[in-house]
Amino acid sequence: MDPRNPTFEEVRKLSRNGKDRVRILIYGSTVECRAKTSSTRAQIDFDLFSCNYDLREDARDRLWTQYNAYRDRMAFRTKMHPHFSRTSIWFDVHRNDAEFWFEKVLRELQDPTVVALCDAAIALRDYLQREADELLMGALIEAECESDNGTIVRMIAPAWLEIVRLIQANPRILHAMNARKFEELIAGAYKHAGFDNVILTPRSADHGVDVIAEKHGLGQVRIVDQVKRFSPGSLVTANDVRALGFVALADGKHTKGIVTTTSSFAPRIDQDRYLGPFLERGRIELVDGETLLDRLVRLMHGYTK
Repeated sequence: MDPRNPTFEEVRKLSRNGKDRVRILIYGSTVECRAKTSSTRAQIDFDLFSCNYDLREDARDRLWTQYNAYRDRMAFRTKMHPHFSRTSIWFDVHRNDAEFWFEKVLRELQDPTVVALCDAAIALRDYLQREADELLMGALIEAECESDNGTIVRMIAPAWLEIVRLIQANPRILHAMNARKFEELIAGAYKHAGFDNVILTPRSADHGVDVIAEKHGLGQVRIVDQVKRFSPGSLVTANDVRALGFVALADGKHTKGIVTTTSSFAPRIDQDRYLGPFLERGRIELVDGETLLDRLVRLMHGYTK
């Protein structure tokens, strides 16, 4: 089961037809749910008590109105007391409608406009952000010297590991970083992953390349990374990726081009006539915010592959 996109039937089986709670993920927080069926009915239960988010009042009222309209339209008589609050949702429907209603509520919970951080999560978020702001006043990497391409990274600074720990607890810190600190974070990631030569390019005249990473061996690997710190909902377009592709692959000096973003990529970007073949062959790689967070956390814990 994909914990971010489970189906009603998957939850029903894992919860042993409603006897146990199954944990799913909403914005990295745990939501517990159960699903149960009888011969003609299905029961659905979402519990947000263990989650960092509450359901907004307008979304709760909208779901309640839609559910009552469903009951009237289908002449459905519930055998339980339906409950729609900011921290929990449970109700029953016709068995044939279970998958539709489970997905409907799940999609509502996954919509950032209908959930809000609970008070405790807001206090923790603000505390972590203050800690991050203090760390980001210093450097995340230690420079060795300057080269024609930019600053050669000697090693990560102690603050690099600490800022990743804070990002794991509050991924929104990524979006609050200024662009240069985000570039330092990515350059430090390559160095911590074991690349022999990592260069942070100048802030201007970098031709769309922010980090260069080389690994020596039987065959030299040379990666160029274009780093894009975008706010949530702002998508990296095919044009953005094409710009890196021309720089990274035109002169034949680079093994691979990577675009790393805090956000996501435009839909169907893999179907682009120019980019498709390069993405398929691995010459260009797209790293979105979710993948980036996973890689940073793994590096923090010593997993370098």
